[in-house]
Amino acid sequence: MAQPAPELSRQGPSQAPLAPARRAMRARQPGAPARGRAPPADRELARARMQAALLTSRTVAHHLRNQLTLTVGYCALLARNPALPPSLRGQALEALHGAQAAVAVVARLQRLRRLELDAGLCLAPEQAILDLDRSCEPPTDGLGV
Repeated sequence: MAQPAPELSRQGPSQAPLAPARRAMRARQPGAPARGRAPPADRELARARMQAALLTSRTVAHHLRNQLTLTVGYCALLARNPALPPSLRGQALEALHGAQAAVAVVARLQRLRRLELDAGLCLAPEQAILDLDRSCEPPTDGLGV
């Protein structure tokens, strides 16, 4: 009786005898995650963390925007006031630019795509903060959150 030809893997004939063993190792066990994906419990935890972060960022953004609206408005009025001495006008403009920069940070909170911690500022896990630059940019690995 003739033996079947060995299966060829994508690596070529030198790897052919290993192909069935590799397939067997990659076979999914019942309840095992698909290749390259986190287990369902981990995905659910990550999804819950992301939802909590989004809820927090929306809430903080809402309350900060209300306060920053007043700050930006009053700083702009002060900076345009012709009766204000030049030295104070410069300070009013600095305050206005600072408030506008804070508005931009609040806007970035609305663009969270994933949770990336800022390792440089983490003294302890319970004191971790988000790296807003990396958390707001599109994922580079194609997996996302």
